[in-house]
Amino acid sequence: EKEKEEAEKKANDNVEAERRLLEEKSLLEESKAMIEKEKADTEKNLLEEKNKLSNHLLKTKQSLEIIETQKSELQKKSESLAAKLDEMKTMQSRDSAQWMKERN
Repeated sequence: EKEKEEAEKKANDNVEAERRLLEEKSLLEESKAMIEKEKADTEKNLLEEKNKLSNHLLKTKQSLEIIETQKSELQKKSESLAAKLDEMKTMQSRDSAQWMKERN
C-alpha cells in the first residue's frame, strides 16, 4: 500500500513537473516570438531611416551641384562684366584724350 502511494505520488510529481516544463517552454516560445517581432520591427525602422537619410543626402548633393553651377555662372557673368567695364574705361579715356586733343 505504501509503495503504491509512493508510486502514485511520484507519478503525480512527474506529471506536475512535466506540466511546469510545458508552461516554461510555452513562455519561452512567446518570448522568442516577441523578440523576433521586435527584431523585425527594429530592422524595418532602421531601413526606413536609412532610406530617409539616403534621400536627404541625394537631395543635398543635388542642391550642392545646383549651387556650384550657379556659382560658376555668376563667376562667368562677373568676369564678363569686369571685362566690359575695363573696355568702357579704356574707350572713355580714349574719348577723353581725343576730346582734349580736339579742344586744344
